[in-house]
Amino acid sequence: MHIRELQAGDVDAVTSLNNESIPAVNAKTAEQMADMLTQARWAIGAFAGESAAGETAAGSADAEQPALLGFMITFLPGADYESMNYAWFSEHHERFAYMDRIVVDPNTRGGGIGAALYGHLFELVGDSEPFVGIDVNVRPPNEGSIRFHERLGFAEIHRQDTDHGNKTVALMVKRLP
Repeated sequence: MHIRELQAGDVDAVTSLNNESIPAVNAKTAEQMADMLTQARWAIGAFAGESAAGETAAGSADAEQPALLGFMITFLPGADYESMNYAWFSEHHERFAYMDRIVVDPNTRGGGIGAALYGHLFELVGDSEPFVGIDVNVRPPNEGSIRFHERLGFAEIHRQDTDHGNKTVALMVKRLP
């Protein structure tokens, strides 16, 4: 597996994997996903195979693109991004990294991909921001995601209803050194 920045050519694979993970994440069109990748500070993907340079075969017309195993999209304050949960962090904190979504292929869950993506993100953020904030569904429950994030050191700081009252999310943070 290798992790690299997501590129325009990854939009279809990212959109497909995202939409296979509903209701853990909300649905996105390819156009919405492309906009998210443009607005994000860090949009990273985990791909099958090894790549010392972090490059893919995108430059070769007959080379097959490595399979997308998972991805993560993160915003900093001031992004042109409409999200009720991002807005809450923006209203309550001047500095933060908001990890909007992490999606791992269901066939590879439990294989360390999510933890590897977070490890990469924590390195990218470094000491530039005091914490990484996230949201996790508690209604409908996403118990696996809650347990996973708690194992990584995230703690709940707030809850709010979203989706016109149809969902409730726990806003969680992991303080960075």
